[in-house]
Amino acid sequence: MYSLYVIVISFMIVALSGGSPVELSSDTRSSTASSQSYEGRATWFYPDTGACGESDGVEDYIVAMNYPQYGSGDPCYKFVKITNKSNGKAIKAKVTDLCPGCGYGSLDLTPSAFKALGELDTGVLPIAWEFA
Repeated sequence: MYSLYVIVISFMIVALSGGSPVELSSDTRSSTASSQSYEGRATWFYPDTGACGESDGVEDYIVAMNYPQYGSGDPCYKFVKITNKSNGKAIKAKVTDLCPGCGYGSLDLTPSAFKALGELDTGVLPIAWEFA
């Protein structure tokens, strides 16, 4: 009976967690005296009501944060400074959503935020970012 209980509880944990592994990337992390910066990839998406509960539009500078760093939602409504490593362009944007498919250090941006850093047609940009 005990083993059946363990099997049922294990199944429930896997079912509630979605049962799929989270991709962790080898994106680098670096620390500075004043803040921690992260490196990854920026992609873009059309926003709606985000995981933080806020509805956003395509003209807003909004970020969907990768799952490993989003965690239980602590970054909600915090601002991040994002820099395109290829051209040096930088913006500030607000975290209001979760990007479950993004690897550690990577962010999904609204079209206007992405366009401020590079061309939408590229689809992916190399970025460095930190909490602002």
